[in-house]
Amino acid sequence: MARSIFQQRGTALEDEFFYHVDQKLIAKLEEHHKQRAVEQSLQESTGIVDQHVLEELRVAEITPRSLAAFSMFPAVFVAWADGHVESAERKAILKAAKGQGIDVDSPSYELLEHWLSKRPTVELAGAWKDFIHAIRATISDRSFRELRDASLNRAEEVAKATGGFLGIGSVSRDERGALAELHEVFDDAIESAEPAECR
Repeated sequence: MARSIFQQRGTALEDEFFYHVDQKLIAKLEEHHKQRAVEQSLQESTGIVDQHVLEELRVAEITPRSLAAFSMFPAVFVAWADGHVESAERKAILKAAKGQGIDVDSPSYELLEHWLSKRPTVELAGAWKDFIHAIRATISDRSFRELRDASLNRAEEVAKATGGFLGIGSVSRDERGALAELHEVFDDAIESAEPAECR
């Protein structure tokens, strides 16, 4: 009888112990998959492949949606630099986006298509600038510079795609001015960061 109770309790202990271990492992695995999904979405939004940067963005709780807006805005800003987006410009910009790894079926591509049809508002530009400063305070210098470079490279590709005659030639004066404005916003965010930060 005593042995039977002992065996029952032993079995109960084993069941409980391994049940919780299994549940914890399952939960950990699910969390890992969620994290990887977020990092993959962040990668698709920005074109950044550096896993350290993607992990830092995820930990900072920067959503793929807000990052898509962040990374696409410079390209849209440059596209509208002269006040309108011609059909040929639109095609060149979308082609450049595909060349940079933005899939035609992706939300980032759809977002870009939308903003090439509708000129961004002053409020959107202000929100983007505010986001730049906010994101700067949450991530390391290295990650911020990666984001900056990815966004500005995309914007510069847009300028090259639409510059000159039929996309051949130099970047227009308006586009150069827009690119300079974008650089200034990033530079200001870097300069205004706390000097004592350990990043």
